Amino acid sequence: MDAADAAAVVMAENLAGDARWPEFAPLCVDQTGVRSMLSLRLAVRGSDRAGMNFYAQNVKAFDELDVRVGSILATFAALAVEVELHDRDSANLEAALRTNRQIGMAVGIVMATEKVTETDAFQLLRKASNHLNRKLVDIAAQVHLTGSLPKPSARR
Repeated sequence: MDAADAAAVVMAENLAGDARWPEFAPLCVDQTGVRSMLSLRLAVRGSDRAGMNFYAQNVKAFDELDVRVGSILATFAALAVEVELHDRDSANLEAALRTNRQIGMAVGIVMATEKVTETDAFQLLRKASNHLNRKLVDIAAQVHLTGSLPKPSARR
């Protein structure tokens, strides 16, 4: 993550003697035989971070040409990451809108059936959620389907 956090390019010519990663480097060499590493930061938006890593079993496997070619590949990889981030954000927003609508409909149903204010209806939904140990959106979905607040089951 060094390349994703700070330097645009991080290169390790010989992990066996590299003190930057005292735990990772020896394990990497011992378990995989990897001795060289080239890491490039991917330029992504906001607080998201990404990096692309290349590994080789030879010492000093990467040179300036590899950095230049890797930088070109990193541009395309960053675009792919941006698309994925955008899709994730869109899906999250759509889910939030669906949830908000469902809760809003449930609030309206509770207002009508219980003859309470909007604030009180939301509080009744919240209390049912807490008491039944279920998500608010699940309680809202049940209210939407049944037209009434779920009742707590009798304790045995």
